[in-house]
Amino acid sequence: MSDKPCWICGDPSGSREHASKKSDVQLKFPKGTKRHRLFRSDSLRRNRLLQGANADALKWDVPVCPYCNTTRTQPHDRAWERLSAWLHAANPPIRAGSVIRGDRVFAQHARRQMLRVHLYFAKQMGCRILHVQSPIDVAPLATAILGERACPELFLTFDKSEDIGIATIQISNFPNVSDEFYRVTAQWTYIIDPIAVTLTYRLAGSTFPLLANSWHPRHGTTRLVLGPITDQP
Repeated sequence: MSDKPCWICGDPSGSREHASKKSDVQLKFPKGTKRHRLFRSDSLRRNRLLQGANADALKWDVPVCPYCNTTRTQPHDRAWERLSAWLHAANPPIRAGSVIRGDRVFAQHARRQMLRVHLYFAKQMGCRILHVQSPIDVAPLATAILGERACPELFLTFDKSEDIGIATIQISNFPNVSDEFYRVTAQWTYIIDPIAVTLTYRLAGSTFPLLANSWHPRHGTTRLVLGPITDQP
């Protein structure tokens, strides 16, 4: 584990966040079935056998403290776990063009729960940026998590997908009038059949275009429109 301070609160680190949420992996590879054998393939190694959904190979190598990774962000994890399970169990199955209403997923406090989904992916985006050692500023993501409020720079897009994995992060630089400042955007996709969530993180002033049907809690709606995933980042 890293000896660097937690990227969210600054306390000593000592925990690791799952890159693919443990509950999502268990949905696709339930214990006690032939599908339980879990492998990971990446650019360095193919078909690496893993010892279950809690394997270290499925976690970010990023400094985060136990409190932030559990108590502070557990409500965010639970909100995504609920939405993910609902999307997996939807009958009829979801498809491109499906409209998902938050108040049908969450019996109470739908707006608050959808904000927590947003914050779950704020933690994922911060971990992803730091994992690839990008210089992009993750402070707005940490501030949102600490304050339990939406991150103005983070947008989510939900699409129908039939894959499992994490797409390569794409980072773009947009120079400002000052040579010392760069407006940057990071974009990547979290994929767990039947859903793909594309995260677009645009620092203030970025001219990077948003994807169609991008969602943000400040839009004032819990309504999601699923698109067909075509050009994954």
